[in-house]
Formats: sequence, C-alpha cells, structure tokens
Amino acid sequence: MKLRVIKFILPGREIETLITDLTDKGIDIKAFQKLFLRWPIETKYGELKHKLEIENFSGRTSDAIRQDYYITAFLTNMISAAANEAQPIIDTAAEGKDNKYNYQVNRNHAAGVFKGPIHNGSVKSESS
Repeated sequence: MKLRVIKFILPGREIETLITDLTDKGIDIKAFQKLFLRWPIETKYGELKHKLEIENFSGRTSDAIRQDYYITAFLTNMISAAANEAQPIIDTAAEGKDNKYNYQVNRNHAAGVFKGPIHNGSVKSESS
C-alpha cells in the first residue's frame, strides 16, 4: 500500500501532518488543507446523522418531522455545551499524570444521557 505524507502550517502556526492513501498528485496540498479545516464540520454531520439519528423521525407529518429536527438541533447544542463545560475538568484531573493519551468527553455517552429525557419530554404524539 502506498501512502502519502502531507505537511502544512495551520492558521495558529502549528505544523499539521496528514497521512493518506490518496496518492493522486492532482490533489494538491491546498485541497488537503481545505478538507482538514472542514473536518470539524464533517464530524458534526456524523454526530447528527449517526449518533443522534437526525433522519429517524418519530412521525410522518411535516409538524412531526420539523419537531424532531429542532429537538435534534437543540440536543447537539446541549451535548456541545456540556462537553465544553466538562473538558476543562477532565484536563485538570489529568494534569501531572503520565497518561498515554489526552482524555476527552465521550460524546456518545453524552448523547445517550441527554437524548432520552429531552426527546421523551418534548415530542408530542401524533394521536394527541
């Protein structure tokens, strides 16, 4: 398997190194920079689609679909707010320890914690 190593400087002057199996020289470093800087957006789409199942609606009416969409948008914002609040606590707890990896908030667990109560308390049945 051939791999390609790409290095570029991030806006904060940090050097980023990417390793990819895309060896086509027609894809230049600028294209990889754009993709890399877009990565947080793509991971958010992944969270919405796979973890929060934004396409899994509880009803068939336009009101039910709209309601589910807005609940999921609210839910992803709640998860982000909780993660932003918890990460400094996690970082402080890990200080001075010789951990191999940096700990971070488990967004899957956060989704599970918030999803049930928010969805169950917010969705009205189509029969009501």
